[in-house]
Amino acid sequence: MTKSAIKFFHPVPWALAADFFPLVVTAFLLFVSALPATGQSTHSFNSGMNCYGVYRLPDTSTRPYKAAAGDDSYYQPVISSPSYKNNGDGTTTDNVTGLMWVRSGTADTYTWANALSSCAVTMNSGSGFAGYKDWRLPNLRELLSIVDYGAAAAPFINKTAFPNTQSNYYWSSTPSEVFPASALAWDVTFTDGSVNGHGRTVATYCVRCVRNGP
Repeated sequence: MTKSAIKFFHPVPWALAADFFPLVVTAFLLFVSALPATGQSTHSFNSGMNCYGVYRLPDTSTRPYKAAAGDDSYYQPVISSPSYKNNGDGTTTDNVTGLMWVRSGTADTYTWANALSSCAVTMNSGSGFAGYKDWRLPNLRELLSIVDYGAAAAPFINKTAFPNTQSNYYWSSTPSEVFPASALAWDVTFTDGSVNGHGRTVATYCVRCVRNGP
């Protein structure tokens, strides 16, 4: 098997940027490659965020997992498969990461600043959603942890654990460090699980709030 990486897309004028930042652009383009081949492990948390520190995917094999060198279960025999708990209060707990998520999605969209506020302020007002007052917008790695690249069709997520998820972009709280850093933030589209960078004040995308749990 060959190593691969989650697809990244960014509205950067590469031809222009390459004239001024050849090393940066070259390194970034080398980092970007195709999604995992058919038959590979396709759950994003299993597949590398805690293995490589960024978004690269380790060498994996076909399902079901086997305890062989290079397979996910070889490194994580207990937590190699996604597992979710419906808490019965409008939330879903990821048994792998320990994160608690708002269970059901909506079609409402926000600018990046309003997305941050919708979780950190609106969800925590009064007694808080589901009785918790520490909701926030997930960072990029957290948002990627619930992408299911093995889904038969969009949205690329466990549809039982996260009903009504939109086949749309979802904001993360992570600002972009790629040119122009001051104007962009990272998001994930559950149409295909790709990572994108879009304008914080221009784009309006969906939101799924998270807390650390339990």
